[in-house]
Amino acid sequence: MIKEQDVGLSTLTFNPVVTTTGRGVVKQQFGLSPYEFPALREQLDILITFEEPFENEFYAITATSDHPACYAVIRSKTASNAVVGLIRTRLSDDPHGSINWIAIGN
Repeated sequence: MIKEQDVGLSTLTFNPVVTTTGRGVVKQQFGLSPYEFPALREQLDILITFEEPFENEFYAITATSDHPACYAVIRSKTASNAVVGLIRTRLSDDPHGSINWIAIGN
C-alpha cells in the first residue's frame, strides 16, 4: 500500500490538479475557441465541448475574450459542454478572435 507521503509530485508522470482535501479527483480542462462577429450582430453563442465530460454540471468555468470591445458570460452548462455568450459592447469593425476558457471540477 502506498501512503500519500511516499510519492512526491515530482515523481508523477502526469500533472495533477492540487486542491483541498475532500474534493475527490478533480479534472481541469482549458482551451481557445475562435469567434467572428458578422456585421451589426451584437451577441454570439459559442459552444465549448469538453474532451472529457465532468461528473455533472457543478464545475467552475471562466471565459474571457481577447478583444477589448467584447466580454464573455456563461449562458449554460452540462457535464459535457458549456455555452459561452460573447457580447459586443460597441459597434465598430467586426470583432474576431478567440475565447480563452478554463473549467475545473469533478
